[in-house]
Amino acid sequence: MTSNSPSSSVTSVDATQRKLIVGIVIATLMAFAIVIADLATGGRPDPPTLRAAATLLDGPWRFHTGDDPRWAAANADDTGWETIDLTPVPGSHDGDVGLPD
Repeated sequence: MTSNSPSSSVTSVDATQRKLIVGIVIATLMAFAIVIADLATGGRPDPPTLRAAATLLDGPWRFHTGDDPRWAAANADDTGWETIDLTPVPGSHDGDVGLPD
């Protein structure tokens, strides 16, 4: 007479569950590794259509601290304001997102 002890069936279920858990953990770690590797490569260049539609901020701009709605007028006197040149240096690289210029 053979006995099917409950302990032998519980052990096989535990081994199956353990394998499933290990597989899920490995798959999750691999997914995290892929996402981290993708983020570490930096950003990708904008599509040409988006880049063509974007307003570039290159060149000199007048700058003044503060917030006065009158400064938005086309005839506002900005002769005393500081000038800032936002033209990127040739060969510059944006370290935050990995994009040139």
